[in-house]
Order: sequence, then structure tokens, then C-alpha cells
Amino acid sequence: MNSKAHTLLLEAPSLIGFIGSADTDRMPRTVPVWYRWDGKVIHITTASSSVWVNNLINDSRSSFCVAEHGPPYQAVVMQGRVQVDNKDEAEVRRIFLRYMDAQQPKTITQRLNMNYVWSDLNPTG
Repeated sequence: MNSKAHTLLLEAPSLIGFIGSADTDRMPRTVPVWYRWDGKVIHITTASSSVWVNNLINDSRSSFCVAEHGPPYQAVVMQGRVQVDNKDEAEVRRIFLRYMDAQQPKTITQRLNMNYVWSDLNPTG
């Protein structure tokens, strides 16, 4: 991954990512997600009842993209395999803090009490 793409992922905490999966009928499904990039893996969290989570449990192949909303309109697109695991509260909290105000701990705690899973997308090539 080139340095501009890496910077886009790391330094733009308010950008929404999009993850792609295949429904059981093989139709594509792309959904917006909150994510965190650690330099090697995209960490994503969502409600465990999300259709795309079940899609990725059945077929771990996925795509992910994130794009700027203004000039110079840089974007990153990657493909890889996703591992879906039970909620890792520390990772979910790190992802939430990218998008939510840390001064609202009650809101974060309420959201953490929901049934979440997290997914890791390991980019290929």
C-alpha cells in the first residue's frame, strides 16, 4: 500500500469505510462501516445480526474501500479475507472512539452493551 493511501486510512478518522460481501444468492452487498486501520489489518465492528456478517462467515472473501469526500478525492480499495470473531470490547472501543466523542462515555458504554462482533480484513497483494 502506498504512503498516500496509508495516510488516508490512518489520519482521516471520520471517513466511513465500505465493505463488500456476497449474499447467499451470490448478489453483491456493500455496506458502510466504522473501521480502524492498524497498519496491517482493517478492524471493523458491527451488530452481530448484520446480514453481511453472516455472508462473511459463509464466504470470507471481501472488498473494502474508503474515499475522501473532497479534493483531492483519494481512495483506497483492497481485497482480502475476513475473520469474524466474538466481540473484543477493547477493539470495539478503539473503533468507536474514532467516530464518537470520547467525552460521551455513557453513549459509548450503551453501545458496547449491544451484541457486537468484530471482523479483521487482511488485505491481499
